[in-house]
Amino acid sequence: MSVESVLVGATNHADGAGDDGAAAGVDYRLVEELRGRVSTRLAAEQRELPGPARRELTRQLIRDEYAQLMLHEAGRGRAAPDAAAEKRVFAAVLAELDGLGRIAPLVGREDVEDVHFEGCDPTMLRLRTGEFVEGTPIATSDEELIRVLRGIGARSGDGQSAREFSWHTRS
Repeated sequence: MSVESVLVGATNHADGAGDDGAAAGVDYRLVEELRGRVSTRLAAEQRELPGPARRELTRQLIRDEYAQLMLHEAGRGRAAPDAAAEKRVFAAVLAELDGLGRIAPLVGREDVEDVHFEGCDPTMLRLRTGEFVEGTPIATSDEELIRVLRGIGARSGDGQSAREFSWHTRS
């Protein structure tokens, strides 16, 4: 995917409009582009850092890559997304890099007891009150969902590797 196509989507969807992967006002094409760039740079750093230092480095790399993309857009005469949209993109990139992806904001909500999902359909959230409400999808494709679930499994500390995860669908 080209930088141009990613940023056109970011500019068009910063307000949450459209259906191009912009769940909850975040253009996930832009998030994936930034995640890929930051992951590459983190791998190139090749140094072990304690948690807080690595987190700060990650944030700095996100800022750097985002700034580069926005400079490219400014050169094309396009306005940057507003501060609120920028904050949502940064949070989404951090969540992707942490391995939780779009699940992170759902499980981080104080009022959510359970998150139910089936493929890339919208989630169903059971609130602490017992009420069920629709939530945002946690993936735009089965492949993305498998990647996120494998990442969660690999980081869970229960000994399950990403390779041991299998995808089963209902018939």
